[in-house]
Amino acid sequence: MRSRSSSNTSTSNNNQGSLGGISLERKILPQFNSLTQEIRQHLLNFLAQQVRAAFIQADTALFNCAENAENNQVQDMFFESIREVRKQHVQIERAFLKNIANQFDDFIKAKKRPSAADAQIDAQQLSLVQNDEFEESLLVSSMSNKANERCIEALYAIEQRLALINSGIKSDDNSPLTPTVIANGFYTALAPSPFNLQVKTILYMLFEQFVMRELDQFYATINQAFISAGVLPNLSYSASQRKQRLMQAATRTTPNSLSATRTSTERQASNNMQSPERGSGAASAIPSNAIDEQTSLQAETLTALLSTYRQQATSTALPDGVPSITAFTPSNATHKYSSAELLSALASLQQHNAQQAAQGFTMLAVDRSKQALVKQLQDLNSTASPGKLAEQHANTIDLVGMLFNFIIEDASLTQSSKAILSNLHPLYVQVALQDPTLFSQYQHPARKLLNGMAQAGVEYRGASEEKALQHKMQFTVSQALQSYKGDSILFDYLLQDFNVFVHALQRRAELREKRAIEAAKGRDRLLAARQQALALVASTLQKFPVPNIIQDFLEQSWVDVLVFSFLRHGPASQQWQCYAETAQQLAWSATFLALPEEQERLATVNLELFSQLQQGLDLLGSHHPDTIRKLVQELSACQQAVQAQQATPASKSPAQTRQNPLGTMLSNEEELSAPNSTDNLSTQAREITKKLEHINFGTWFEFDSPAATLKLSWFSPTTRNYMFVDSSGQRVAIKPLSTLAMEIEHGQARILTEQRSKPLMDRALHAIQKIFQHFNNHSTA
Repeated sequence: MRSRSSSNTSTSNNNQGSLGGISLERKILPQFNSLTQEIRQHLLNFLAQQVRAAFIQADTALFNCAENAENNQVQDMFFESIREVRKQHVQIERAFLKNIANQFDDFIKAKKRPSAADAQIDAQQLSLVQNDEFEESLLVSSMSNKANERCIEALYAIEQRLALINSGIKSDDNSPLTPTVIANGFYTALAPSPFNLQVKTILYMLFEQFVMRELDQFYATINQAFISAGVLPNLSYSASQRKQRLMQAATRTTPNSLSATRTSTERQASNNMQSPERGSGAASAIPSNAIDEQTSLQAETLTALLSTYRQQATSTALPDGVPSITAFTPSNATHKYSSAELLSALASLQQHNAQQAAQGFTMLAVDRSKQALVKQLQDLNSTASPGKLAEQHANTIDLVGMLFNFIIEDASLTQSSKAILSNLHPLYVQVALQDPTLFSQYQHPARKLLNGMAQAGVEYRGASEEKALQHKMQFTVSQALQSYKGDSILFDYLLQDFNVFVHALQRRAELREKRAIEAAKGRDRLLAARQQALALVASTLQKFPVPNIIQDFLEQSWVDVLVFSFLRHGPASQQWQCYAETAQQLAWSATFLALPEEQERLATVNLELFSQLQQGLDLLGSHHPDTIRKLVQELSACQQAVQAQQATPASKSPAQTRQNPLGTMLSNEEELSAPNSTDNLSTQAREITKKLEHINFGTWFEFDSPAATLKLSWFSPTTRNYMFVDSSGQRVAIKPLSTLAMEIEHGQARILTEQRSKPLMDRALHAIQKIFQHFNNHSTA
């Protein structure tokens, strides 16, 4: 738990200890200065990415809370908070990162800050703390405790290694890497903001999800950096140490009864806020062990099929038409390249590709990559005799080559995406040679990264975010080429970074799609109201033929009054019935009434009739009072002329009273009101319409004209039209049910199957296996 009050600590205790009157100032050992700065930068980069992801999600979370609000006042508060968070988030992010940077710099300079124990609020202080502040402190303590307990092993290792580079002095709670310091840094950054506790609670929950829960992987990366620098590489961690650390963690944070208690505000926010799911695709859930076993079996099958193919093949070309790596080495070679020579050549190619990528990404053909590898091997060969590759190495190189050739020929990817991903070819040969589980382990980080980038490239093809995504893909590939040194942990970091970016795209798309749906529903309701109003007026005019001035008024101005009443009160309301009756009375009064009782009835209702007309036009708020008065006078004059059997006057009202404001709102929505009958469809098309009527929202369709891959987002029950959005959530097309059925019937539109959404490597390896099986079976037939 935190308190905003600070405790006074003497300078001597802050900066130094003493031994026999001699001051001992802690300082970083010089040989670790570079490592310390590297860790500092990595910490700030990680926190910047994750806290930005949390604020990106805040829009959706607060919007969900507004939708589920118990009353209008709370709903308005959440909507106002959305605007305020958008204004404040950059300032909060900067303050948070500045807090962490200052903490790190103070740690390096041996400036001690008050620890969590120093900042605790005791029982006597609780009465002085506001309830909101106390609950906020509990939220911070709770997320810190959970992260401390979850990451206790990694934190122990970090503490021991920090002690080593700090002249043997343990950092305890003042380490800038601890969950407590990170959580408190956000707490301090959020303190000056104007948000109430409800909004702050939501922000804390998002911070916990996107920052605190991601610390496990971050700490693994930090410990690996220490190990690579030779700082306690063989450090072990025992069960007794774990028990001791847990007890220490429990005593220096808030009591368990408090930290384990979920505050009422947190529970309420959790109920209101739909828990944000991490994006699918690149951030998919971990599959079961059965999938890993199936993947491992597939890898063994591929190796066996390739060996069989080599024995039966009459040429050095592989089934996909690309030459095998053996085609580029002399058949009579006696020297066999070692694994070290092969990896050294691949590392050189990797650096060359990194330099080329820095200038721009071009397509790297598989055969050209193989030629470059053989040439590099020859250049590094210390013997005079030509060399060849071991069969096991050749098989691995050819399988990776077929994988990247599949990427280059995949029709679902754009040329730009193919060019970016093709540059990873030599790097992935290295990965496969050093770690064969690339093919057999479904959750291999390098495999997941390639799948994630390819899937994102397919999903955002042609969308407004495609350019930004490709810049991110270029950055990710460049980082992989520049930084890979044989350790797959790099791919974990790159995957996490890429997933945060894709997650942000997905959330923006979801918000955009939601707004498109709400707008479509609004237009649909307006259209339904307008159709009912027009039908009522048409029925009235059919019953009572009236002069043009009355007809124009009813079809234009009075239709808007009926629509407005429909939208505000509903078709069963007293208001709607009143305005519908007014339309009928006006039409009746504009026909010649020959009977005395009809004339008597007209005189009785006339005053109320014109009063209702004026009130209805006033309700619209689109006409000036003088204009309304003149129009009502025109209608009265027309009525009198009809009853006197005189010529009816022409309309003298301004053009603005004859316009139809609500109809104008639908002027660009002709497709929504177009006839949508299935009567003239073929038998096959009618069967398709029955299936389409039950299809799930979120289903992806592929269209030929214009070429696009779009998601079914909404169906209008009024018009039976389907609305489609692209990957960015932007509304792209409206398709009547009959039109969509005919396009599917004629092959101009297709529902995308699950097979198309499978990860790229799964599709590629499955296709390669099928090719080998076909050729091997054909050869033995």
